[in-house]
Amino acid sequence: HSLLTTVQGESNELLFTFGTVTPVMPQQGAIVVEAPLNFVFETACVPFNSETHYAPYSPILVRLDCVAQDTVFLRVGGVLRPRFTMRPVDEPILPGLWSFQLACVNPASASDAAASPNTFILRTYATYTDESNSQGINAVADVDATIEGFHIREQMPEAEIVHVVDYALSGRDDHPSMHSNLILAFELRSEPAISGHHFMEVLAPDGFYFRTTCRVKIGPGIFGVGVKYPSPYVPFESGVQVISCQGYFHLALMELTPGLRRGKRYAFSLRISRQPAATPTRNEWRLAYGTEASQAITGYPLWAMQDLTLSMLLTNRLNEAAVVENIVELVFTPTNTVTVTGMVLLVGPSGYKIRIDCDVEIFQLSSDITVADAVVPGALCTGEQPPTNRARIRLQSETAVLASGVRYRMSLKVRNPNYVPPSAGYWFIRSYSDAPAGIAWTEPDQETLLDTGKVASLPISEFFTYFIVRVSNQVSPLETVLPIEFDFELPLDIANGDRVSILGPPGYDFARPVIDASLEFEFRQCLSFVDRPGSSSLAELPVPLCAGREIRFTFRRAHAPGEQFRFRILTDWPHKTLLDVQSVVKVVLIRRHDSVLDPLGSDVAVATSVAFLAPVVPRLRDFGLSRIGPRAEAIASMGNVMITFKASQDAQALVVTTRVDMVLFKHASFASTSAEVTVREQVLKELQTIHDGSSRVVVAFKISASTMYGVVLRSVENPDAIGTVLWTVQTYSRPKQESTLIVAASATGIVAPVIDEAPPHTTDPEVVLLWLQSRSNLRDEMVDWHASPTVGRIDMHATIESGFFDFTDTLMSFTMSVAPQDAPVDHRFLIFAPFGWEFVVGSFQAGERFPDIFDMGQLFCYDPTQVREVSLYALQLLAPIRASMPCKLNPTKLCINEVGFTIRVNTPPTPADLARWRRQTHQAWLLQIDSHANETCSDTDDDRRLDPEIVAFSNDASFAGFVLKESLSQLVVLPEPGGQKSRQHITMSVEFVTSSALVLQDSSGGRGIFLRVSAVEGLEFDGGCLAAVPDPDYASCSGDARLAVVRVRTAI
Repeated sequence: HSLLTTVQGESNELLFTFGTVTPVMPQQGAIVVEAPLNFVFETACVPFNSETHYAPYSPILVRLDCVAQDTVFLRVGGVLRPRFTMRPVDEPILPGLWSFQLACVNPASASDAAASPNTFILRTYATYTDESNSQGINAVADVDATIEGFHIREQMPEAEIVHVVDYALSGRDDHPSMHSNLILAFELRSEPAISGHHFMEVLAPDGFYFRTTCRVKIGPGIFGVGVKYPSPYVPFESGVQVISCQGYFHLALMELTPGLRRGKRYAFSLRISRQPAATPTRNEWRLAYGTEASQAITGYPLWAMQDLTLSMLLTNRLNEAAVVENIVELVFTPTNTVTVTGMVLLVGPSGYKIRIDCDVEIFQLSSDITVADAVVPGALCTGEQPPTNRARIRLQSETAVLASGVRYRMSLKVRNPNYVPPSAGYWFIRSYSDAPAGIAWTEPDQETLLDTGKVASLPISEFFTYFIVRVSNQVSPLETVLPIEFDFELPLDIANGDRVSILGPPGYDFARPVIDASLEFEFRQCLSFVDRPGSSSLAELPVPLCAGREIRFTFRRAHAPGEQFRFRILTDWPHKTLLDVQSVVKVVLIRRHDSVLDPLGSDVAVATSVAFLAPVVPRLRDFGLSRIGPRAEAIASMGNVMITFKASQDAQALVVTTRVDMVLFKHASFASTSAEVTVREQVLKELQTIHDGSSRVVVAFKISASTMYGVVLRSVENPDAIGTVLWTVQTYSRPKQESTLIVAASATGIVAPVIDEAPPHTTDPEVVLLWLQSRSNLRDEMVDWHASPTVGRIDMHATIESGFFDFTDTLMSFTMSVAPQDAPVDHRFLIFAPFGWEFVVGSFQAGERFPDIFDMGQLFCYDPTQVREVSLYALQLLAPIRASMPCKLNPTKLCINEVGFTIRVNTPPTPADLARWRRQTHQAWLLQIDSHANETCSDTDDDRRLDPEIVAFSNDASFAGFVLKESLSQLVVLPEPGGQKSRQHITMSVEFVTSSALVLQDSSGGRGIFLRVSAVEGLEFDGGCLAAVPDPDYASCSGDARLAVVRVRTAI
């Protein structure tokens, strides 16, 4: 049989049916088929089975190896005919009636095909090598079977299904599984023969069925009694008669007397005995008459809820002690549009109960994952009173529709049966164009029936006596796993070989990681398993195996009903954001099938339950947070922070907030913060920083899952309170754009929604902030990450007596204060010298209001913050440094308590490269107060190492230090000979060495290079103190008592 087309040169599918008496053994045996001339088969042919079961023939289920080639057919004069050979690979083809299909290409010319033998020959072999029997072992199994082939035809100019009909008058019904009168029409290209009988064939898609004696009408009345044929259709010629109509599954063959003419559009009605339960995947019809055949005729969609699927949250029988409504979800695509005047009738299996005021939600589904499903407004559900398994759903909004060709999801709350039904049953859904008026339950008029649907329900089982799941809420931010504890009890016994399977929510993973991703779904050792934690009186569980989010226990011994179990397990931290309804743990007891009477039976779920969990927000992975750049430990200090993380999910915004542990309403300030993002060591330019007040900073940029990011926040101001700073970092996704809702006016013209989303870095900041208002947009987070604590603040300024290099024993004077509280007694006050400076031991002098101290002297300690050895001066406080004191002018108020002290230092030696020295050395002065009380560097194991954890106050090295000037070295003063006597007017020379040249670049405005000379007490300079005038190097000298100022001409 041809199952596609008999048109010349077209691709086709052939159906072969045959019977065997002798088995065809694997490898050795073969089935050989010869076809008429000019049929073309693929060399590596692939036999396949049809969707239709052509009883009494059964499809060949064994694996076949197929090879096609042309061979000389000796019986018809050596014509080269196509032949294909099929060999069973693993199992024999047993005696019986069999069918298979094979793709081919019809002969290119109908006339050539008619001129050659039109026979198919099938033979089976017990052993077979090749057609020539080259090894002499070919052994025929059964006698050859020869059958006449089908005619190759020319193409008809026109053929169609006539859709513009009155369904009631013509008898057409497009509902699934119903009979129908279908009107088809065709037009002939050539005048048919005027003698003999003519044959007309109609090939319907798989699933349609014609009676063995089918019914066809070719005359008046096919459009309805008394209804004329609409143009351009005409009835068959008056002399044409139907001799017979034979149906074979979805093929109808009619024999007629001659009389049709070319160029007329003939219409006829053919009775379909049964239509498929759903619109066929390949929905094409074919029509042939005489020597002409049509191309594929597009079929009609059946009035069915297409692609109907069902899911249920609960599959256990109703627990009367803890009544929980089930959520049944139906997903479907209507063939016909339902408007506000219509309704949907839903009927569940027996035992289900739907409240009279039932809850229903209908969503129009989006085909784009970046677009959210749209809510169909005004859906109203009404059940019966008392509750039954039926409900009707109507649309209250005038614009709301369930549009043809659009996919929808309907969620309905129901109560499961309070018993275990013997069979699962079916859910039926029907739509109607008109709904009965009023709220009273009235059966709808069947004339208004639109689409129907039927879908198998899920089996109902017993419920667990209890099933409790506890998720730990005391998990350190450093943890990457989540502990979960389970308790359950069954009312049934557990037999040897039974299984308890627990399925966690999406995004959970209980199994140990694998190297090869292809092994991800293989059951293996769990991350962790602790049986009977806290109680040895509970029943013992076998060691489970895990795969992804599933935990499986296989019992090796029996347990009586009522035994209680408890275990604790770890899951990798969930990596998917869930809705409340998705955060569900399901448990099922599966009874092993072990029956000699039914060896092919499958295991059965005999008890199920669910537990609802609060959704766990995924964590940012590989998270790190640290201060970088200048010190910023004190309250209100400004510093930089580096955040590193790997996201579990894609997102578009990073949100950073802080708080101080145990202190209300205190947080870091991001008012002046800027952000820099790096990914794979490349700076990301496409971002924007958004300041939401001072308490929150938002960085909008594209965040990809499993990618490592580094975010630098600059100019972050510490909280103004002492304590541990807790950082919360979250990622948010842009809300999905809601799909365009199909409404009544546009139900027949569906337009896909246009998505126009600006990249995150160009999105309006106000829009980005709106994303953060819904936790449904939250993706990953790290909450209350413990950063280094803030410490008290030291504010200070200082002066130096001689701001030059190479000065020894010069005096430094400090004024300082502490905040926000007193520096305690027995703490240690530390003064850190910048690079190159030295303290004069014993030179510390307390000034005004500075408390008594014990001078510990100079220490040399390793500073882990600066990663080098530093010089510091240590003092033990014998009394506190007060943060505030009564004001002098108004003692009723408190003023900042400024205290002073001095210390003598040696300034650094003059560097050889002053510019480089200024660029590379840090000359800031650091003051700290820590809690260490003795004369070592710290109480750590290495007492030469400072401990940053015990710092209580700091100035964060915010005092930049002094810009030291160069010293004039090798100073020599030489009087004239004999000029050392007192009371003489003498000439003397002053000699010195400079480390670098001084060159005058601009002398305008009184600018110049000057030397200031200060003589010993008693020596006085002349007013014009140059000894030689004019002097080649110096322009002038002005003396005043023991001071003289010399002006340099151009350079020294």
